[in-house]
Amino acid sequence: MKIKNYIPSIAFITSVFFVAILYLKGSKDVVSKSLPDTNEANIDFILNKIYDNPNLQDKMTNILKLRDLSEKFPDNVKIQWNMGLLSMESNQNKKAINRFNKVISLDPNYYDAYFNLSNCYLALGDTMSSIMTLERLINLSSDSMKMRAEKLLNKIN
Repeated sequence: MKIKNYIPSIAFITSVFFVAILYLKGSKDVVSKSLPDTNEANIDFILNKIYDNPNLQDKMTNILKLRDLSEKFPDNVKIQWNMGLLSMESNQNKKAINRFNKVISLDPNYYDAYFNLSNCYLALGDTMSSIMTLERLINLSSDSMKMRAEKLLNKIN
């Protein structure tokens, strides 16, 4: 008699369990389809290892991983931006210029890319390109970025 009392509960729990399994199986497919090909979590993980790791060997290993991702996903703004920053940090300004130009071509409103691009031109002694980039930035941006660009432009002139 006691077992009969539990049969509806067992049936209910079993059906909930199967529905949960089907839902989870289906949602995994949905989740995997909605994830970008670039695997943003992997990119963020690599970036954290680059910027938070004092060990130069580990940092270089992760920079190479990021470079591989930049070749696999050339239209990923986050990757291109960070490759530009890393190139700039290591005084590879010509490479940084290419990266920042790529960022701007992908996202014309990425104002920091214009600012860094201008600084790279300055570092290479290309004052004219730096000024043209800053003038373009001043025309596009507003508020604090515009003020930063005007300040640098006044410093150059």
